[in-house]
Amino acid sequence: MKKLILGLLGLALVSCAISEPDLLLAAPKKGPAVKPPTFTINDATVNENAGTVTLTISKGGNTRSSSTITVNTVNVTALAGSDYNASSATLIFAPSQTSQTVSISLLNDNTAESTETFRVQLTAGSNARIGDGVGVVTIVDTDASTPPTQTCPDGSVILLSETCPTPEPAPEAPDPVETTDLEGGPDFTVTSDYLAAGVAPSWGTGAIPGLYGGAINTTAGEGAFRFTCGGEGPIRYDDPLLYPGQPGASHLHKFSGPMGVTSSTTSDGLADMTNSNCDYGTNVLNRSLYWMPALIDDQGFVRNPDWEAFYYKRITSANPRCNPAYAQAHVGAGGACLMLPNGIRFIFGWDPTNPNASTQGVSWYCTSGTGAHVANLDLLFQSGCVVGATMVADMGAPNCWNGTDLDSTNHRDHMAYDSYGNWGYLKCPNTHPYLIPQMETKKAWTVTQDMYHTVNGVIKSRIKLASDHMKVGAAPGSTMHADYMEKWARGAKDMWTAGCINLGLNCSGGDFGNGKQLIGSSEPSYGWINPNPRTAIPTP
Repeated sequence: MKKLILGLLGLALVSCAISEPDLLLAAPKKGPAVKPPTFTINDATVNENAGTVTLTISKGGNTRSSSTITVNTVNVTALAGSDYNASSATLIFAPSQTSQTVSISLLNDNTAESTETFRVQLTAGSNARIGDGVGVVTIVDTDASTPPTQTCPDGSVILLSETCPTPEPAPEAPDPVETTDLEGGPDFTVTSDYLAAGVAPSWGTGAIPGLYGGAINTTAGEGAFRFTCGGEGPIRYDDPLLYPGQPGASHLHKFSGPMGVTSSTTSDGLADMTNSNCDYGTNVLNRSLYWMPALIDDQGFVRNPDWEAFYYKRITSANPRCNPAYAQAHVGAGGACLMLPNGIRFIFGWDPTNPNASTQGVSWYCTSGTGAHVANLDLLFQSGCVVGATMVADMGAPNCWNGTDLDSTNHRDHMAYDSYGNWGYLKCPNTHPYLIPQMETKKAWTVTQDMYHTVNGVIKSRIKLASDHMKVGAAPGSTMHADYMEKWARGAKDMWTAGCINLGLNCSGGDFGNGKQLIGSSEPSYGWINPNPRTAIPTP
């Protein structure tokens, strides 16, 4: 009985102890894990003679506990001991401390040199995570002396320690091709039956397109004729304009138009070529030839475009600005608005004979990111051009002609761009008073992951133009240029000039603006995505 009473008393005591709040000893509950704070460091640019460079290390996130990180300098092109003093330190951050600075001393060597860089790198210690843990320090040379230079065969001036770009053979300088006819050279004609078999009712119905550019009538308007080429055109180390009859003399080009092009192709010879990726019909009415430097990658491939769109645009012949006596004439003194001259050929864009001159009429843009037109491919990918988007090479040819030469010694001087000058409206120069339809080319590629990468935190292109090697220090894609040889069947050119240009219509897909359409010019034969986007770079 005593044991039973004591047992009951024990139970009572335990019960009382557990119910007494001051004596309750319960196990603590585990809360969510607290992540360590994140540390980052900034970049800096400093003059060599500044003495020191200071970078800020910032802490974000949890501030409950102390943290430690390690800071080390790492050589890139700037070298410890000659350009800066190496540094290594462990920093302790108190719980409430959100930033600290680190200073590295610089060494001024009094030697003229190029801009150099080194890195300041963070490593996590206790209670720390690293975000952007690399600070890039750029040292700008301030020495007054001028480093020794050399002038390369292409006219570029580089440091004596650098290597000149590989020169291409001197191009043959042809005599200017003169004409006394404002329509250009002889007509390229086909029979009426051949012409009729090369067209079909526009879009299957004979529909007439609307006005171009929001114009309200043909007097105030501009007209545009467009067609589409495929991206499967020839790839050759040839240039029929610069190196006629010299196979393999040029950098690598991508051609559009007649598929049988060689270095010996001439404007007259195009009339005999009847296989074109710009006019897939059996009766080829457009035998013009278009080419530009091939787009190549760092893996040994040419990148073929998905599609290529070509435009011819000009104000209508009824527009008073075609009259040189008009107060705001678009044409120059004594000029007029003309059709595209027969047999005209030219080069535009970057000029290897003047490699550092500003380039007109060419740019890159992308359907993602900012959409801005930029001068090179590094800037394109840095603008937000990402995988799956469409990148475009946009090339607008000069549209003012001197009226006498179908070609010139450098293939450029007989053409010029209109400009706003200091008068405030577009006008051809009096040296090139004739306004012709401006040719604009847009070549499109689908962006893939292997077209760009990130180097030291900076997005860089892995693709470039085959001509980029011709300019020292050229950014990828910055040497864009294009060549053209005209060869339209006269009957077809008359239709798109009268229907699309002079009626101010918005014609696309080979639509002539008169209810007829060029067969095989509305889209590539394979569709809108090139099934062969890569071709191995051929051996020169």
